[in-house]
Amino acid sequence: MLLNKKYSNLLPIKDYFIDEVVLLNAWKKSHQHIRGMNSYVDCLDLDKSSLELDKRINNISLSLSSESLNLSDLKLIPIPKSHTWKFIEYNTHKNISEKDKKFLKWTPIETSNESKLLQPMRPLAHISINDQVLFTALMMLLANKVESIQGDPLTNFDSVHEKKIINYGNRLYCRYKDDEANYSWGNSNVYSKFFKDYQQFLSRPIYFGRKERQIKKSDEQIYEVHLDFAKFYDSVDRTLLVKKYLSWLKI
Repeated sequence: MLLNKKYSNLLPIKDYFIDEVVLLNAWKKSHQHIRGMNSYVDCLDLDKSSLELDKRINNISLSLSSESLNLSDLKLIPIPKSHTWKFIEYNTHKNISEKDKKFLKWTPIETSNESKLLQPMRPLAHISINDQVLFTALMMLLANKVESIQGDPLTNFDSVHEKKIINYGNRLYCRYKDDEANYSWGNSNVYSKFFKDYQQFLSRPIYFGRKERQIKKSDEQIYEVHLDFAKFYDSVDRTLLVKKYLSWLKI
């Protein structure tokens, strides 16, 4: 399908942010990604947005243009984290004829030092599809610049230090030409294929470890260091983030 030339390169400016073509594709990406990744999604809201898509996109565009947009409140969804389960025998005692009959019940294993089960919870948040469209549109407008700075994750290992490439996780689906990223915003793909980037991530320390092993001394060791920023996303304030972007876009 041929589009207006203005859409060949999205720019992080107001004209693109309120454009209904951009917002429509942001909805398409958001809709598919939410359905595929979130098992606790509000499917009714997604189905409703499909039925009234033109109206919703138009309302989002008008609210952005008139500076009257109000974000919905986040809804906290406490999700149980992984836990060991087992079958246990029990007797209902509801029927005399079944008094000695044993049944199996599938239940979480209680912790050893507690009288009751302590089930760890993960605090997730539900965001409305309208708000997600807004955030996805922002992502689309910034994608080329941000991904160009981070560099092509498929770069040859001999060049990764020179080009300062360190990030291989959750990279957006881009094509690279002369180190410039071009985000494929018109299709439903959001991120690049996980296994490709992850294979690069795993192979990189092995590659450089083998190179160092060839020149290290007998009394030297090679280590691979892992860092985990625990609960990093819990500290992100989305309201301040949106205000920052909106002020930057001068909206």
